[in-house]
Amino acid sequence: MEGGIESLWDVVAIVTVSILNTGEVSALEVPQLYMGIPGAPAKQLRGFEKIAIEPNKSKSVSFPLTRRDLSQWDTELQT
Repeated sequence: MEGGIESLWDVVAIVTVSILNTGEVSALEVPQLYMGIPGAPAKQLRGFEKIAIEPNKSKSVSFPLTRRDLSQWDTELQT
């Protein structure tokens, strides 16, 4: 378990994406999940995974999101 408040590590959402290899050879892909939170940098990486996909096949990849992933820390207010 990670440090801090335990409830920050609760999974509150799961984002699933399907990746399709339309080529004629096997491929390695790295789907990435970026999020934008108001008042924070425009893009924040929240998940990635390297996967192998056979030609003309698809694979689903799921990214669980915790409360911490959807939170922002204010360094001035310490909240």
